[in-house]
Amino acid sequence: MKHNIVLALIYGVIFAACSSDKTQDQNLNLDGELYVKGATASSESKLDLLFTADDIEMLKTSETIEVPNEGKCIAEIVFNNLKADNLLKRLGHYTTVFFFLDEMLLFDPPIKVFSPISSMSANDLQITIFDDKFFLVEFYQTWDWLPDSEREALLKNQSENSEKRKKQVDVFFKYLDKQGKFAK
Repeated sequence: MKHNIVLALIYGVIFAACSSDKTQDQNLNLDGELYVKGATASSESKLDLLFTADDIEMLKTSETIEVPNEGKCIAEIVFNNLKADNLLKRLGHYTTVFFFLDEMLLFDPPIKVFSPISSMSANDLQITIFDDKFFLVEFYQTWDWLPDSEREALLKNQSENSEKRKKQVDVFFKYLDKQGKFAK
């Protein structure tokens, strides 16, 4: 009897997790308002508006975009009249940026801003501002120096995080595509 209850609970959790992902996708309002807020490392509880979808001219994606670090560039956000360097001056490196679509946080956890030449990079999706350009970059370490078992565990976590981030990036891309701001 206890075995059946445990199995029922496991299947219930799996079913709920799968159905909640579908529900979230179905309820996603790609006509909502995109806005981006930032917080300095010293005051993450105070969010300042950085830009909205109206400030974005286009999103460029390309394998040929190069950023001076070992990360993989996912996209460059090109602004209408807003300078990426001005955003960096307001925020500084090592801060957090929160992307919202209406009240929904698009990237969870929020994305950190790192210097393109920093040795302190996140093992995650990050923002790099370089040469007055605003990039979304995926940066993961190789962990070659670790023993096999430790390296494999870290690489598995990175792979899972990368898949989660890919889904979040896809929503961001779909939104900007629907707004006519997506350039391939």
